[in-house]
Amino acid sequence: MTLARKDLEGYDLIGDVHGCGASLAVLLEKLGYSYREGVYRHPRRRVIFLGDLIDRGPRIRLALNIARDMVEAGEADIVMGNHEYNALAYCRRAPPEWAGEWLREHSPRHNRIINETLAQFRDHP
Repeated sequence: MTLARKDLEGYDLIGDVHGCGASLAVLLEKLGYSYREGVYRHPRRRVIFLGDLIDRGPRIRLALNIARDMVEAGEADIVMGNHEYNALAYCRRAPPEWAGEWLREHSPRHNRIINETLAQFRDHP
């Protein structure tokens, strides 16, 4: 976690974006953040992203890029949500001693939940 600036007045907690990147940008602007030097910044506040940035929405990559850029610039912090955790487990093979092939079973329900995220990253490693 980045150390707080002396002029910091508070935090904005944002969770459950679920791939709505354009809505995230609008929310940040309504909260007083402005897009400067490639990152949303606020003169007196920081964001803490509370996870679940992926799955469902039409702009998953945009949501992740906004959050990642803010974190890397020291304008935000992030906590992994259960959707990110499940996506990582879905894409990792289970160790040989496990009964299943994947850390997260590729069931119809799990396939449906992660389908939009995988589709939006199909051409992006």
